[in-house]
Order: sequence, then structure tokens, then C-alpha cells
Amino acid sequence: MSSGVPDDVIGRPYDHAVTSTTRRKVTYRLYPTVRQTGMLEQQLEQHRQLYNCALEQRIAAYRMCRATVTFAEQCRGLTELRADDPFWAALNAQSEQVTLKRVDLAYAGFFRRVREGAAKAGFPRFKSKRRFSGWGYKTHGDGWTLKLADKGRSGRIRLAGVGEVKLRGKSRNQGTPKTCEIVRKGRKWFASVTIECVPERTGGGELVGYDWGCEHFLTFDDGTTVENPRWFRKAEAKLAELERSKARKVKYSKNWWRAVDQIRILHEQTANRRTDFLHKESAKLVDRAYLIGTEHLDTANMVRSARGTVEEPGTMVAQKRGLSKSILDGSPGRFNAMVRTKAEEAAVGYVEAPTRQIAPSQHCPGCGTRKKKPLDQRRHECGCGLSISRDQAAAMIIAEYALWHTGRERHRQVTGLERAGERPSGNDAAKLHSIAA
Repeated sequence: MSSGVPDDVIGRPYDHAVTSTTRRKVTYRLYPTVRQTGMLEQQLEQHRQLYNCALEQRIAAYRMCRATVTFAEQCRGLTELRADDPFWAALNAQSEQVTLKRVDLAYAGFFRRVREGAAKAGFPRFKSKRRFSGWGYKTHGDGWTLKLADKGRSGRIRLAGVGEVKLRGKSRNQGTPKTCEIVRKGRKWFASVTIECVPERTGGGELVGYDWGCEHFLTFDDGTTVENPRWFRKAEAKLAELERSKARKVKYSKNWWRAVDQIRILHEQTANRRTDFLHKESAKLVDRAYLIGTEHLDTANMVRSARGTVEEPGTMVAQKRGLSKSILDGSPGRFNAMVRTKAEEAAVGYVEAPTRQIAPSQHCPGCGTRKKKPLDQRRHECGCGLSISRDQAAAMIIAEYALWHTGRERHRQVTGLERAGERPSGNDAAKLHSIAA
């Protein structure tokens, strides 16, 4: 079958749960003392200076000699620098190498985008204090040690040059800590720990097809919906008020920085609410399903500007801007990624139907007739007598595609569609199968 979408994107029926060890991220909130906060800020500044020095070295070497400085060469230079300068020797050597590696990865990303012909290649930038959030450690026990108590919900983390810092957090799976990143967000400090574990999750017994949307966050093939919380839209009025308040203040004054903090906190609260909602809904979805079907969504194309060019200006630009804001507020790509990861852990089948090939919103799940609908037409009305919401019709088509794609037996009947896995014929829903094939 060729659908025009890579196999690793479309469908990966997980016949077995993840039984081998895999790596997962766990984020803990740190509670440093005033003295420890000063030490953390000092190390953050040292790592920022190291990043900028490494970037400057690479730029200068190319400008003067057309030479490329590699990561290995910078690591050897760092060893010599640590032997001569106590300022750099005060930091953990492994964490300094992680910072140098970030410079190397920034260059690798730049050259990759150049090869791909990207409009904006994004040459690595020097980091200001507001654009450098933290540093990392490679190996547990070298520069950092994690000590958890209370069933993994609290404990301490020992950091070289700082001491033991209190932390709180929760890991779904117990495992062996491998790497760590210390991150500052606003005035809060976090430890993002990578653990090696065997995820524990189970699925259910339902076939679930869903269609993501702005009107309803999710619409399932049985007609049930999950309402769209619209987190950013709810905070938008308050955000505009805070932005106006900031604009009236003298830039970089104490009151101006206080207004900046208020805006940052509001954005942080909105993001946290969205993340919590996405995790909970994706977990509920996987818990009830043995097979999940959705459509492949290219978020970058969905939110692309309709502005056009000077010669060919776009139409309905303001309306498209509002739609793009609602799409980003719902985070469809992030939600599908969460569902995909949880489905793999629970051995639940997960299929992303190729939208362009099967056009789920244009087909009738009752008779298979294809008819284009404008975006503002929210009901599916067909000559065969089927009258349901547009999103539910799309979800039913997606569910059928998931069955057909994986070759699984049907656990329940989908009105008007042939048995999954067969090659039906005739001018009905079988046409959908032939399009996908």
C-alpha cells in the first residue's frame, strides 16, 4: 500500500507492549535556599559564557582561516582551559561538555536546514541572559546524584558546587536515572531527569476513531465529544490588559519588570493547564482502546499565513489568523504525539490516516459517496439518508481506515462499510479503500 505518508507516521500497530527498557523524562520542581539560588544563577551564567565563547571560537576560526572547529577539538581545549583557569575548573567537566555539545548540535541543525533549502536556515545565535535557560549532565553520579523518597514524589538532588537541593515531583514509572538538565523558568528551577524504565500501561477493548477540531477538541466515531477548553482564548483578555499596562511603564524600570513577570506567569499558567489537559485526555483515550485511528495533521501547513505576496495578496487574512490561533491553542500535533507514545506503551494499535488520500470529511460513512463541503458546513447530509455532524462522519471514516490498515477483525459494526481487511468493490465505501491503496 502506498499512501504518500511515511510508514513511521501512518500506522504502527503495536502487537506487543514495550517490555524492554526505554527512556522517559521526569520533571521535578526544585526548592533551593537563597544561598543555593545564588549558586545556581552563578553556574547558569558560567555555562552561558562558555556557550558564547565556544560559538565565538567557531565563527572566528572560519572567518580567519576558513577552518572548522569540531566538538572534539573544543573538548580538548576545555581540558587545557580548566587546568589554567580556576573559573572554569569550578564547574563540573561533564556539564561543560554538554554545553559544548549544544553548540555542536546548533551548527548541525543549521547545516541541515541549509541542505534542505529552508527559507530561514537559522545560524546559531549568541545567548543573552533571557535566552539561556539551563545546563545538563551526562552521567548519573558525575556532578549530580538523585535521592528520592516518599515513593518517588519528593527527595533531594545533589549538584556539584551547590549541594543538596530539595525537590518534588512524580514519576509514573520507576527507573534508573541517566541524564539530567537543570532549567530555570522565570524564577523557578526544575530538574528534567531522563530515566531508563519499562513503562507500565494497559489499553481497553474499544475501537476508537477521533477527529480533532476547533469547535470540539475531539469528536469520536460514536458521536461523543470532548469540549475544547480554549485555554489561550480564555486568558487573552487578561493578557491584553497586562500588555497595555506594561506599555505604559518606563522600559527596564522596576514596575516594567514587574509587569513582565505578570505576563510570564500568565503564559506559564496557560501552558501548564493545556499540558495537563492533553495528558489526561490522551491517557483516557488509550485506557479505553485496543485500536486508535486519527488523521495525519501537518500543523505547520494548517497555520500557514494567508497573507500572500505584494503581487498576489491573500484573502480573508484576519480570519485565517484567528483560525491559526485556535489551532495552535489546541495543540493537535502535540496531542497526537502523546497518544502515540501512550499507545506504544500499552500495546494499543495507533494509525494516522493520510488526510489528502482518503479525505475523511468529504466521504459519507453510510454509502461512500464523496462530496466536497465548505469549512463552515458543520453537518454531514447525504442522499442515502445519513445526517450526522461533519466531525463524527470523518471519525467514522478514520476508524474504518484504521481497521483496514491493520487488517484487524471488527469488534463492532460501522454502518454501511465493508468488513475490514477485505477489498470491496462497487461505488460505495470501498472507493475509500481503493483511494487509500
